[in-house]
Amino acid sequence: MGIAGIKQFPRVFLMNGTNDSHKKRHRCQAKGLDFAMKRDGIEGRMPTLSFMVGGWSRFSSACKIFLFLQPALGVIIFFHLGAVFFTWFIALGLLLSTRPNSEWWITCFLPLAGSVAFFAIWLPWTVVGEPIWPVFWFSPSWTGVGRAFLLWLKGTTVAMGFMGLGRVCSSNEMLATFQMFKIPSVPLCVIWITIQQTKRLFADWRRTLQAHRARATPAKGAFGQTQFMASVWAQMLVRSQNRTEDLACALQARGFSRRFYFLPTINKSSNLWIFPFILFFTFFILLILEHLSK
Repeated sequence: MGIAGIKQFPRVFLMNGTNDSHKKRHRCQAKGLDFAMKRDGIEGRMPTLSFMVGGWSRFSSACKIFLFLQPALGVIIFFHLGAVFFTWFIALGLLLSTRPNSEWWITCFLPLAGSVAFFAIWLPWTVVGEPIWPVFWFSPSWTGVGRAFLLWLKGTTVAMGFMGLGRVCSSNEMLATFQMFKIPSVPLCVIWITIQQTKRLFADWRRTLQAHRARATPAKGAFGQTQFMASVWAQMLVRSQNRTEDLACALQARGFSRRFYFLPTINKSSNLWIFPFILFFTFFILLILEHLSK
């Protein structure tokens, strides 16, 4: 083998090593994609963005906000059980269109619905009306049961509207849309920064717990577990305070003027605005019918 062959050998070796590393990386990415598809229950389908969010990627941010907030805010003005149940059904349909999995229902929706039911369950015993069991001296009333069910429907409708909006629209999109509508920028910036800091706090909390579990941190008994959790939360609060000060200094150094600027996004289809307007006129007609029935 001549000099040319000696010079070419390292190149071939490097090319083979590079190809092997690319193959390993692609295999790891494929395994991760398969795991994500199995976790979300979409194995065997193409995991495009429109499928993940139920086709909501074609809607503009303003259209999604206007569509999801209508049942969440409109249910407050309704008092008839039929109108409230109709609004609850629309909010449930919008939430189902975002395609949440079973884990999301258990960890996110059920605790919130249970907390609303905890406050509504006391109404049958505190509202005066026709008793359900006249024999007993302390009996719930039918009027209280109706009001409790009405309160639960309204609470879960508001929750489904805002939770569905959070699934199809990111915080950056909502902030840019609300700034476009000339809403005061100070509360918007405070809410947006609070959301971002809360996400980071929970991310640090998960990483800290994983680190302690990997190191098998001893925490014996209920008192030891409580003491360990308190120390971890203290660390998290100190880190959050330091991060907040760093963020404030960074914003001042960049000349923050109470407004965030975003790059222009791709214009979405304007034909999809027909759905929010149809829903608005439906609620308007429903409100008129409710006032006529009084």
